[in-house]
Amino acid sequence: MEEALYEIESLRRFCGIRLEAVLDESMILQFRHLLEEHGLMAQIFKVINQTLADRGLFLKAGTIVDASLIAAPISTKNQDKARDPEMHSSKKGNQWFFGSKFHIGVDRETGLVHTLKVTSGNVSDIAEAVSLLHGEEQFVHGDAGIRPDWPFW
Repeated sequence: MEEALYEIESLRRFCGIRLEAVLDESMILQFRHLLEEHGLMAQIFKVINQTLADRGLFLKAGTIVDASLIAAPISTKNQDKARDPEMHSSKKGNQWFFGSKFHIGVDRETGLVHTLKVTSGNVSDIAEAVSLLHGEEQFVHGDAGIRPDWPFW
């Protein structure tokens, strides 16, 4: 996130952050943990999705499911000199990554994210795929990480 905020001006504008005020990765992680501790991420996401649904922006005919690895530094930067326990190693292709994984359900017609789950990097795409569906799909699209023998195909 820190690198993205430095590199992408539109993201800084969306967050209301000036270039000289970008937070470092440990502060961003502390903010994430604060949101998690108080259950605010799910509440914020629910309000955003309800606002989009009220405006008729979700068509709900189909969902695209995917997952993205979010790399984290392997170094030990916290006070306990330990890695973040929520981050784990994962192999993609022939390369190993350390971090977390975003599992995302996207409305096929609008491209809007309707479901997001954050897990450790070692959680498989198929393990979270069903939880990314809203239940009204006529079809589901996914990459090789999702089984083609799903009943939705």
